[in-house]
Amino acid sequence: MPIGLLRVQFELPASMNEEEFLLWRRQAFSKLVGVYKVDHLTATDEVKESNTYRYENSYHVEDTSIITNNLIQSLLSSEACNLDLRKIDFQLYERIAFDARDDIEPRDRPPGTVVVTVGMSPIETEEIIKDFYDWYREEHMPILRDVPGWRTGSRYKRVATFGTNTEFAAPYVAIHQYNPENGLGGEQWSKSIKSQWTQKVLSRLAAPNHRRVWKVDV
Repeated sequence: MPIGLLRVQFELPASMNEEEFLLWRRQAFSKLVGVYKVDHLTATDEVKESNTYRYENSYHVEDTSIITNNLIQSLLSSEACNLDLRKIDFQLYERIAFDARDDIEPRDRPPGTVVVTVGMSPIETEEIIKDFYDWYREEHMPILRDVPGWRTGSRYKRVATFGTNTEFAAPYVAIHQYNPENGLGGEQWSKSIKSQWTQKVLSRLAAPNHRRVWKVDV
């Protein structure tokens, strides 16, 4: 069974105040089966045209094959979700790899945990995709593991999209978690974006990287 992630991104419905919204998103789409963990994320990055959504629920699923268009449509039409969700997107990904620090419980995401998502669009040729995988496994991931405060790193390949397509969703996404106090932007992190191999990978993209920064809500 392919383990994966269903990223559901949305805005504050016009029919709700913030307190009602926070309560709703805790039980939103609760009819999803096979979910073993949910991350409730709020964006902390700059509001701009390419960074539309400010809220995301990430549903970690045991089997991506059960997430179908019919299931998504039934969730949207159910009474619990009959809201003014004018913009909502569902992105389904299969997991490629997962890494975690040895001294943490991987499923533990303390409030305030920083989550960085980077969507990547390597040109789809056999040579470029192989190099992309090799770069990430052999160089990029080992560098990021040594960034102060790094907790976990996951890589995913998109298998389906549903919704309004309001915000760009790349065919691959890396998701890294960091402690609130971390070395993002520091010397070790900079090594991950300045190497010759990284620059080679970045030169062979079909679209620019789509980077977002979030925090795990209480």
